[in-house]
Amino acid sequence: MSDFTQDFRSQRRNYQDGTTSETAQVKADLIALYDRLVALTATVTDHAATHGSETLGPGVYTTAGAMNITGTLTLNGSATDLFVFRCAGAFTTGASAEVI
Repeated sequence: MSDFTQDFRSQRRNYQDGTTSETAQVKADLIALYDRLVALTATVTDHAATHGSETLGPGVYTTAGAMNITGTLTLNGSATDLFVFRCAGAFTTGASAEVI
């Protein structure tokens, strides 16, 4: 086995195990992001579970069940606006769904 192959296998094992400093930082960043998203206050709780063929403004769209996107969903806001879709069930998109 070549040195390259051995090194590659060793590095792959380190990434899978989360034992490199890079993967440890990625893990910490993902946990921090998740915690921030969960802590956001829901701004829209009365929207139907199906999104599509409509234009939405910035907000934290939250539903207690599943959520799906069908048709074209247009997000209307500035580059700094936040759009979060948070659901307690499955999140699915239709084959022709589009978010613009």
